[in-house]
Amino acid sequence: MSTPGKWMASTIEEAWSDCQEFDTRAEALAYAVSELAVNDELEDGQRVYTGVVRAIDLDELAANGIDSWSVLDQMSCWLHDNIGDEIDYEISASKEAEDDLQDRLTATVRAWMDAHNVKPNCVHLDCVESVVWKREGESK
Repeated sequence: MSTPGKWMASTIEEAWSDCQEFDTRAEALAYAVSELAVNDELEDGQRVYTGVVRAIDLDELAANGIDSWSVLDQMSCWLHDNIGDEIDYEISASKEAEDDLQDRLTATVRAWMDAHNVKPNCVHLDCVESVVWKREGESK
């Protein structure tokens, strides 16, 4: 697992696995230009990438794992499927009630994650920047 606050480099913007970690962007960029670009046989004009590791915010993950609108919609669909079209089956709630449901869902998902030690085995990469690689080792 990568260390939050450390810098990484890659020759593929979407793939950062098996990367070394660095204390600064400059160190990561130097590694990308001198090692990764050569080892991955980049051609002139292709890019190398650097980014800083950020841990996944578990509260953010829980909040985005389920949303109140989906729950209300699922309830409406169940009513439609089990009661039929002939009645007004849509569940409606005020914005305040939806926000309350969202808060409760987030808290429940987060408590479940904590109780079962469910954590993602990944990190965010922030501040991703790219530079164009040149065979001479110069970059723009």
